[in-house]
Amino acid sequence: MLGFIGILLNRKNFLFFLIYLEIIYNGIMLSFLFLGYYTYDWNCWIYFLIIMVLVAAEAVIGLLLAIIYQKVSLNISLDNLSVLHG
Repeated sequence: MLGFIGILLNRKNFLFFLIYLEIIYNGIMLSFLFLGYYTYDWNCWIYFLIIMVLVAAEAVIGLLLAIIYQKVSLNISLDNLSVLHG
């Protein structure tokens, strides 16, 4: 819930947007982890690992885009994100 509220309230900074998105993903991963623990189901553990790999890849790509965007515009703001448009 904190991640969704953070994304809705923060419309300016791209790095905070990524942090709140990571909070959402961590909540999803923890729910799969606890569900697998209480039900003794290995599928939940596998989903946990798959989501963890996808979140790591998303974080790398997001930070790479933030670095490129900062080099282009010298400002990390979601208001001027159309600079990277084709």
